[in-house]
Amino acid sequence: MRITRVKTYIVDGGFRPWTFVKIETSDPGLVGWGDCTDWGSPGPVAATVERYAERIIGKDPMASEAIWWELSAFSVRHTGGIAYKAM
Repeated sequence: MRITRVKTYIVDGGFRPWTFVKIETSDPGLVGWGDCTDWGSPGPVAATVERYAERIIGKDPMASEAIWWELSAFSVRHTGGIAYKAM
């Protein structure tokens, strides 16, 4: 099983926007959902997720810790910030 597609969805939640991530896999019908909502900046968080997508396409989604560390090393120049919201 491999990651084949990553898609973000910004949804109006009434009092704030929600940012969801859908990860599709090579196994038909098997997807994963995540929430990376920021209280006021859904666009930049979604853009960061989409930037990360190119780095994780083809990876094993069950290796989530390895993926997290790879994305962390790729993006972190200091602790915290928008990059951690996207992960």
